[in-house]
Amino acid sequence: DSKYQFRLSVLLISLLCPIFFYLSLKEKYKNIDKYLAIFISSLILLSPYFRTSAYWGLGENYGILFLLISYLLFEKKRYLGKNLNLEQIINLFLLTFFSSLCVYFDHKLLIIPLFCFCSIVFNKNNNNHIKILLTLFYLIFSIPFLYLIYLWSGILPPLPNSARYAGSEFYIFNIGYTATIIAFYLIPFLVF
Repeated sequence: DSKYQFRLSVLLISLLCPIFFYLSLKEKYKNIDKYLAIFISSLILLSPYFRTSAYWGLGENYGILFLLISYLLFEKKRYLGKNLNLEQIINLFLLTFFSSLCVYFDHKLLIIPLFCFCSIVFNKNNNNHIKILLTLFYLIFSIPFLYLIYLWSGILPPLPNSARYAGSEFYIFNIGYTATIIAFYLIPFLVF
């Protein structure tokens, strides 16, 4: 009903990030001390970027939240197996859904579904049915984004696109800037 309630709801949703980070740490490192995992997962609260987005009701933390959920589902690997059953289909659906949501909240996170897709498809131990189903799910979840690109005539909305002169010139410093952003979001997948 008000700006205050909206900002409060974004703040409360943002507070789910340390919880999912904790769950991801516990999933990856089964023998990690509980208090150490709580300490490490609470480090995200020190980020000024994260706090500012949470306090002012910005949408960037949604992308981080779905990144952490995707990582948790990816690490559980409950979508793998020789025979395809209903539980695997549901887990595969959830992985593709949450990793696709990363892109909808922050375009920089396109690397997350690409990483999940490539990791599953190019793994020789995976069932071909899983690979086909994964591809189908990602195609379905990409339809709204592709339609949005069609409406905008690009990957950015028309107003920011024209304000930034996006696509009209190539700036070499954008490569380094983009690479650092992508590397930051890939850290959980590469290090842990």
